[in-house]
Amino acid sequence: MEKETEKRARDLSERAASYGIYTETRFLTEGEQTALSRLPLPLKPRFVGGFEEAERRLAVFGEEEQLGYPYEAPILLLEIRPKMQKYADSLTHRDLLGALMNLGICRDTLGDLILHENVGYQFVLDSIAPFVEENLHRVRHTDVTVRTVPSLPEGAGVCLEEKVLVCASLRLDAVIGAVFDLSRSDAKALVENERVTIFGRTETSASYFVKEGERVSVRGHGRFYFDEESGSTRSGKSRIRVRLYR
Repeated sequence: MEKETEKRARDLSERAASYGIYTETRFLTEGEQTALSRLPLPLKPRFVGGFEEAERRLAVFGEEEQLGYPYEAPILLLEIRPKMQKYADSLTHRDLLGALMNLGICRDTLGDLILHENVGYQFVLDSIAPFVEENLHRVRHTDVTVRTVPSLPEGAGVCLEEKVLVCASLRLDAVIGAVFDLSRSDAKALVENERVTIFGRTETSASYFVKEGERVSVRGHGRFYFDEESGSTRSGKSRIRVRLYR
């Protein structure tokens, strides 16, 4: 985590504790969230991103039990829709994000971007939503309209497939091998070649023991949540439950 981001988080945590108010950062990457959660702060953060499976999230300091009123995240959802879908380009995440960044927007004001049926759904800080609505008119060669919507449409968002698997242990290489049907040596090589991250933090030790709730990304293969070790087989192997991104 950059020193400036760390200092900002510390200031926000101290302010929330001292004045009894909610404070929050801008959108953080997975790696920044992991680093921030490990800092010795007056108040520990929780993370919100607009929907449950969000990767980019705000760190929020303060709890309703302490402050006596509910928290409302300063996040809005923008729908970016081609004016004439029949003649529109086949849009990609890169196209949409590039068009947004070309407006001069800071990356940390933008949360997750969901693409569904050639329509983009971008989570943003509420402070920049009006600017985007007024100024984003075109993505690649496609004219678009932008409006605020209350939620993602049905069927949009992250698709997770639950799997119950058996692996030799909870070591990172063993779990990766089981999830992606790889040999132990191939899984170990992926870790040692810095192709594996946990919540955005690169993990280079194949012997690292995966913990419940961690999100593991393997470059070139995919990512998954490690939910739990649900038991063991008669031969002493671990039975695990994961949710795999599809």
